[in-house]
Amino acid sequence: MSFVDVNHKGSPKAFLSYASEDRDLAEKIANYLVLKGVDAWWDQWEIKSGDSVRRKIEEGLGECTHFIVLLTQNSVVKPWVNAEIDAGFRRKVEENAKFIPLRHDLPVGRLSEFLRTMHSPEIKESSFEGGMKQLVHDIFGISRKPPLGPAPEVTALPDTGYSKAAMAIAKVFVEKSRDGMWGDPQITMSKLSDLTGLSRDDVIDGVDELNGMLEVKRDGTKDRTVFPDKSLFAKFDAYFMAWNPEVDALRLAADLTNDENFPSDPREISERYGWPPRRLNPAITFLDVEGLIKVSQSSGNRFSCVSDSVRKTSAMRRFVKSRS
Repeated sequence: MSFVDVNHKGSPKAFLSYASEDRDLAEKIANYLVLKGVDAWWDQWEIKSGDSVRRKIEEGLGECTHFIVLLTQNSVVKPWVNAEIDAGFRRKVEENAKFIPLRHDLPVGRLSEFLRTMHSPEIKESSFEGGMKQLVHDIFGISRKPPLGPAPEVTALPDTGYSKAAMAIAKVFVEKSRDGMWGDPQITMSKLSDLTGLSRDDVIDGVDELNGMLEVKRDGTKDRTVFPDKSLFAKFDAYFMAWNPEVDALRLAADLTNDENFPSDPREISERYGWPPRRLNPAITFLDVEGLIKVSQSSGNRFSCVSDSVRKTSAMRRFVKSRS
Protein backbone atom coordinates (compact mmCIF):
# COMPACT_ATOMS: atom_id res chain seq x y z
CA MET A 1 0.00 0.00 0.00
CA SER A 2 1.53 3.33 -1.03
CA PHE A 3 1.17 6.72 0.57
CA VAL A 4 -1.31 9.10 -0.98
CA ASP A 5 0.19 12.36 -2.15
CA VAL A 6 -1.87 15.25 -0.80
CA ASN A 7 -1.43 18.94 -1.55
CA HIS A 8 -2.12 21.23 1.38
CA LYS A 9 -1.85 24.96 1.75
CA GLY A 10 0.11 26.39 4.64
CA SER A 11 2.08 24.47 7.23
CA PRO A 12 1.55 20.71 7.50
CA LYS A 13 -0.45 19.64 10.56
CA ALA A 14 0.62 16.42 12.26
CA PHE A 15 -1.53 14.52 14.72
CA LEU A 16 0.67 12.56 17.14
CA SER A 17 -0.81 9.39 18.61
CA TYR A 18 1.06 7.67 21.46
CA ALA A 19 0.75 5.74 24.70
CA SER A 20 0.94 7.62 27.99
CA GLU A 21 3.96 5.53 29.01
CA ASP A 22 5.86 7.10 26.09
CA ARG A 23 4.96 10.68 26.98
CA ASP A 24 8.56 11.93 27.29
CA LEU A 25 9.54 10.68 23.84
CA ALA A 26 6.27 11.95 22.35
CA GLU A 27 6.92 15.40 23.79
CA LYS A 28 10.42 15.39 22.35
CA ILE A 29 9.05 14.43 18.92
CA ALA A 30 6.29 17.05 19.07
CA ASN A 31 8.73 19.80 20.07
CA TYR A 32 11.08 18.90 17.23
CA LEU A 33 8.27 18.95 14.67
CA VAL A 34 7.05 22.38 15.79
CA LEU A 35 10.57 23.84 15.73
CA LYS A 36 10.96 22.57 12.16
CA GLY A 37 7.74 24.11 10.83
CA VAL A 38 5.29 21.25 11.37
CA ASP A 39 2.17 22.24 13.34
CA ALA A 40 2.07 19.22 15.66
CA TRP A 41 -1.07 18.25 17.57
CA TRP A 42 -0.03 16.81 20.95
CA ASP A 43 -2.71 16.25 23.52
CA GLN A 44 -0.75 17.91 26.33
CA TRP A 45 -0.85 21.18 24.37
CA GLU A 46 -4.31 20.93 22.89
CA ILE A 47 -6.56 19.53 25.65
CA LYS A 48 -7.16 21.99 28.47
CA SER A 49 -9.12 21.78 31.70
CA GLY A 50 -12.82 21.27 31.05
CA ASP A 51 -12.36 20.34 27.36
CA SER A 52 -14.04 17.33 25.87
CA VAL A 53 -11.20 14.89 25.23
CA ARG A 54 -13.14 13.14 22.46
CA ARG A 55 -14.01 16.37 20.65
CA LYS A 56 -10.47 17.72 20.87
CA ILE A 57 -9.06 14.51 19.46
CA GLU A 58 -11.65 14.52 16.69
CA GLU A 59 -10.72 18.12 15.86
CA GLY A 60 -7.03 17.23 15.74
CA LEU A 61 -7.65 14.22 13.56
CA GLY A 62 -10.02 16.13 11.30
CA GLU A 63 -7.50 18.90 10.61
CA CYS A 64 -4.30 16.87 10.29
CA THR A 65 -2.44 16.45 7.02
CA HIS A 66 -0.21 13.79 8.55
CA PHE A 67 -1.22 11.15 11.08
CA ILE A 68 1.81 9.98 13.07
CA VAL A 69 1.50 7.06 15.46
CA LEU A 70 4.40 6.33 17.81
CA LEU A 71 4.61 2.54 17.84
CA THR A 72 6.28 1.05 20.92
CA GLN A 73 5.94 -2.03 23.09
CA ASN A 74 3.42 0.01 25.07
CA SER A 75 1.32 1.61 22.34
CA VAL A 76 0.64 -1.41 20.12
CA VAL A 77 -1.56 -2.96 22.84
CA LYS A 78 -3.44 0.22 23.81
CA PRO A 79 -7.10 0.24 22.69
CA TRP A 80 -7.13 4.04 22.57
CA VAL A 81 -4.07 4.18 20.29
CA ASN A 82 -5.58 1.53 18.04
CA ALA A 83 -8.80 3.53 17.84
CA GLU A 84 -6.78 6.56 16.71
CA ILE A 85 -4.97 4.35 14.16
CA ASP A 86 -8.40 3.41 12.75
CA ALA A 87 -9.27 7.10 12.42
CA GLY A 88 -5.90 7.92 10.87
CA PHE A 89 -6.29 5.09 8.40
CA ARG A 90 -9.72 6.38 7.39
CA ARG A 91 -8.23 9.81 6.63
CA LYS A 92 -5.55 8.10 4.56
CA VAL A 93 -8.12 6.13 2.56
CA GLU A 94 -10.12 9.30 1.96
CA GLU A 95 -6.91 10.98 0.75
CA ASN A 96 -7.03 13.62 3.45
CA ALA A 97 -3.81 12.73 5.26
CA LYS A 98 -0.65 10.69 5.06
CA PHE A 99 -0.30 7.85 7.56
CA ILE A 100 3.16 7.55 9.16
CA PRO A 101 3.88 4.64 11.54
CA LEU A 102 6.92 5.66 13.62
CA ARG A 103 8.65 2.84 15.52
CA HIS A 104 10.72 3.05 18.70
CA ASP A 105 12.36 -0.07 20.19
CA LEU A 106 9.86 -2.19 18.31
CA PRO A 107 10.87 -4.74 15.66
CA VAL A 108 8.91 -4.83 12.42
CA GLY A 109 7.80 -8.35 13.27
CA ARG A 110 5.67 -6.98 16.12
CA LEU A 111 3.59 -4.84 13.78
CA SER A 112 0.15 -5.84 12.55
CA GLU A 113 -0.24 -7.13 9.01
CA PHE A 114 -1.73 -3.76 8.03
CA LEU A 115 1.16 -1.70 9.45
CA ARG A 116 3.74 -3.97 7.83
CA THR A 117 2.50 -2.90 4.41
CA MET A 118 3.84 0.62 4.97
CA HIS A 119 7.35 1.92 5.45
CA SER A 120 7.77 2.36 9.18
CA PRO A 121 10.85 4.49 10.03
CA GLU A 122 12.52 3.88 13.39
CA ILE A 123 13.37 6.61 15.88
CA LYS A 124 16.33 5.80 18.11
CA GLU A 125 17.66 7.77 21.05
CA SER A 126 21.19 7.40 19.68
CA SER A 127 20.27 8.89 16.30
CA PHE A 128 17.23 10.97 17.19
CA GLU A 129 18.32 14.08 15.29
CA GLY A 130 18.98 12.22 12.05
CA GLY A 131 15.77 10.21 12.22
CA MET A 132 13.64 13.25 12.96
CA LYS A 133 15.31 15.29 10.26
CA GLN A 134 14.37 12.65 7.70
CA LEU A 135 10.81 12.53 9.08
CA VAL A 136 10.45 16.30 8.63
CA HIS A 137 11.86 16.03 5.09
CA ASP A 138 9.31 13.33 4.30
CA ILE A 139 6.48 15.46 5.69
CA PHE A 140 7.52 18.42 3.54
CA GLY A 141 8.10 16.21 0.50
CA ILE A 142 11.85 16.85 0.34
CA SER A 143 13.17 14.02 -1.78
CA ARG A 144 16.32 12.07 -1.04
CA LYS A 145 16.69 11.65 -4.76
CA PRO A 146 19.47 13.84 -6.20
CA PRO A 147 18.54 16.53 -8.73
CA LEU A 148 18.07 15.29 -12.27
CA GLY A 149 21.25 15.91 -14.20
CA PRO A 150 21.46 16.94 -17.83
CA ALA A 151 20.94 14.31 -20.50
CA PRO A 152 23.98 13.34 -22.59
CA GLU A 153 24.69 16.05 -25.15
CA VAL A 154 24.20 13.63 -28.04
CA THR A 155 20.49 13.39 -27.26
CA ALA A 156 20.07 17.06 -28.26
CA LEU A 157 21.59 16.56 -31.71
CA PRO A 158 19.24 17.02 -34.68
CA ASP A 159 17.47 14.07 -36.28
CA THR A 160 18.98 13.58 -39.72
CA GLY A 161 18.65 9.91 -40.50
CA TYR A 162 22.09 9.30 -39.04
CA SER A 163 22.58 7.88 -35.56
CA LYS A 164 23.27 10.20 -32.64
CA ALA A 165 26.76 8.74 -32.42
CA ALA A 166 27.49 9.57 -36.07
CA MET A 167 26.11 13.08 -35.61
CA ALA A 168 28.23 13.65 -32.50
CA ILE A 169 31.36 12.62 -34.38
CA ALA A 170 30.48 14.75 -37.40
CA LYS A 171 29.90 17.72 -35.09
CA VAL A 172 33.39 17.40 -33.64
CA PHE A 173 35.04 17.46 -37.09
CA VAL A 174 32.83 20.29 -38.34
CA GLU A 175 33.53 22.51 -35.34
CA LYS A 176 37.24 21.77 -35.16
CA SER A 177 38.06 22.08 -38.84
CA ARG A 178 40.06 25.16 -39.83
CA ASP A 179 39.31 25.17 -43.56
CA GLY A 180 36.80 22.37 -44.24
CA MET A 181 39.19 20.39 -46.41
CA TRP A 182 40.44 16.80 -46.59
CA GLY A 183 42.26 15.64 -43.45
CA ASP A 184 41.36 18.76 -41.48
CA PRO A 185 41.51 17.86 -38.59
CA GLN A 186 42.89 14.41 -37.72
CA ILE A 187 41.65 12.96 -34.44
CA THR A 188 42.31 9.64 -32.70
CA MET A 189 39.54 7.27 -31.70
CA SER A 190 40.21 7.82 -27.99
CA LYS A 191 40.11 11.59 -28.43
CA LEU A 192 36.79 11.29 -30.25
CA SER A 193 35.48 9.29 -27.31
CA ASP A 194 36.60 12.04 -24.91
CA LEU A 195 35.15 14.85 -27.03
CA THR A 196 31.77 13.20 -27.64
CA GLY A 197 31.24 11.30 -24.39
CA LEU A 198 30.65 8.16 -26.45
CA SER A 199 32.05 4.76 -25.61
CA ARG A 200 34.82 3.45 -27.84
CA ASP A 201 32.42 0.94 -29.40
CA ASP A 202 29.95 3.73 -30.20
CA VAL A 203 32.77 5.78 -31.75
CA ILE A 204 33.78 2.83 -33.94
CA ASP A 205 30.16 2.32 -35.03
CA GLY A 206 29.69 6.03 -35.72
CA VAL A 207 32.87 6.24 -37.79
CA ASP A 208 31.81 3.16 -39.76
CA GLU A 209 28.42 4.76 -40.40
CA LEU A 210 30.13 7.81 -41.88
CA ASN A 211 32.23 5.66 -44.17
CA GLY A 212 33.16 7.66 -47.27
CA MET A 213 33.09 10.92 -45.35
CA LEU A 214 35.54 9.70 -42.71
CA GLU A 215 38.65 7.62 -43.23
CA VAL A 216 40.64 5.66 -40.69
CA LYS A 217 44.41 5.53 -40.76
CA ARG A 218 45.20 1.86 -40.28
CA ASP A 219 48.75 2.05 -39.02
CA GLY A 220 48.63 -1.03 -36.83
CA THR A 221 48.18 0.91 -33.61
CA LYS A 222 45.19 0.31 -31.33
CA ASP A 223 44.30 4.01 -31.16
CA ARG A 224 43.73 4.64 -34.83
CA THR A 225 43.50 8.12 -36.32
CA VAL A 226 40.36 9.33 -38.07
CA PHE A 227 40.36 12.09 -40.67
CA PRO A 228 37.55 13.65 -42.73
CA ASP A 229 36.92 13.79 -46.41
CA LYS A 230 35.90 17.27 -47.56
CA SER A 231 32.42 15.89 -48.39
CA LEU A 232 31.70 15.65 -44.68
CA PHE A 233 31.67 19.43 -44.35
CA ALA A 234 29.44 19.86 -47.39
CA LYS A 235 27.01 17.43 -45.75
CA PHE A 236 27.07 18.46 -42.08
CA ASP A 237 28.03 22.16 -41.93
CA ALA A 238 24.36 23.07 -42.27
CA TYR A 239 23.61 21.48 -38.88
CA PHE A 240 26.42 22.98 -36.84
CA MET A 241 27.68 26.13 -38.56
CA ALA A 242 26.12 29.50 -39.37
CA TRP A 243 25.84 28.65 -43.06
CA ASN A 244 24.41 26.00 -45.35
CA PRO A 245 26.78 24.67 -48.03
CA GLU A 246 23.88 23.81 -50.36
CA VAL A 247 22.50 27.36 -50.19
CA ASP A 248 25.99 28.78 -50.67
CA ALA A 249 26.61 26.37 -53.56
CA LEU A 250 23.44 27.57 -55.31
CA ARG A 251 24.58 31.18 -55.09
CA LEU A 252 28.03 30.25 -56.38
CA ALA A 253 26.62 28.14 -59.23
CA ALA A 254 24.24 30.93 -60.29
CA ASP A 255 27.06 33.46 -60.43
CA LEU A 256 29.39 31.08 -62.25
CA THR A 257 26.64 30.41 -64.81
CA ASN A 258 25.24 33.90 -65.30
CA ASP A 259 28.24 36.18 -64.87
CA GLU A 260 30.94 35.79 -67.51
CA ASN A 261 33.25 37.96 -65.46
CA PHE A 262 32.72 36.05 -62.23
CA PRO A 263 36.10 34.82 -60.97
CA SER A 264 37.03 31.17 -60.62
CA ASP A 265 39.93 31.93 -58.31
CA PRO A 266 38.65 31.04 -54.81
CA ARG A 267 40.59 33.92 -53.26
CA GLU A 268 38.70 36.38 -55.43
CA ILE A 269 35.41 34.62 -54.72
CA SER A 270 36.17 34.77 -51.00
CA GLU A 271 36.80 38.52 -51.20
CA ARG A 272 33.66 39.14 -53.26
CA TYR A 273 31.38 37.19 -50.90
CA GLY A 274 33.20 37.95 -47.69
CA TRP A 275 33.43 34.22 -46.96
CA PRO A 276 36.48 32.73 -45.24
CA PRO A 277 37.95 29.48 -46.61
CA ARG A 278 36.04 27.53 -43.95
CA ARG A 279 32.74 28.61 -45.54
CA LEU A 280 33.66 28.73 -49.21
CA ASN A 281 35.34 25.32 -49.43
CA PRO A 282 32.23 23.29 -48.43
CA ALA A 283 30.16 25.20 -51.03
CA ILE A 284 32.73 24.35 -53.70
CA THR A 285 32.80 20.75 -52.47
CA PHE A 286 29.01 20.55 -52.69
CA LEU A 287 29.18 21.43 -56.40
CA ASP A 288 32.03 18.96 -56.85
CA VAL A 289 30.00 16.16 -55.23
CA GLU A 290 27.12 17.02 -57.57
CA GLY A 291 29.55 16.62 -60.47
CA LEU A 292 29.11 20.23 -61.60
CA ILE A 293 32.67 21.52 -61.25
CA LYS A 294 36.16 20.14 -60.95
CA VAL A 295 38.29 21.02 -57.98
CA SER A 296 41.77 20.33 -56.77
CA GLN A 297 43.55 20.79 -53.47
CA SER A 298 47.22 21.64 -53.24
CA SER A 299 49.33 21.27 -50.14
CA GLY A 300 49.49 24.44 -48.09
CA ASN A 301 46.58 26.03 -49.95
CA ARG A 302 43.63 26.95 -47.74
CA PHE A 303 41.20 26.96 -50.71
CA SER A 304 39.86 24.32 -53.04
CA CYS A 305 40.75 25.36 -56.59
CA VAL A 306 37.95 25.59 -59.18
CA SER A 307 38.52 24.64 -62.81
CA ASP A 308 37.41 27.44 -65.13
CA SER A 309 36.53 25.12 -68.00
CA VAL A 310 33.21 23.81 -66.67
CA ARG A 311 31.48 26.96 -65.46
CA LYS A 312 28.68 26.92 -68.06
CA THR A 313 27.75 23.27 -68.44
CA SER A 314 24.12 22.34 -68.98
CA ALA A 315 24.21 20.41 -65.72
CA MET A 316 25.17 23.60 -63.86
CA ARG A 317 22.25 25.44 -65.42
CA ARG A 318 19.82 22.67 -64.50
CA PHE A 319 21.12 22.70 -60.93
CA VAL A 320 20.47 26.42 -60.62
CA LYS A 321 17.01 26.20 -62.19
CA SER A 322 15.92 23.22 -60.10
CA ARG A 323 16.73 25.02 -56.85
CA SER A 324 15.65 28.54 -57.76
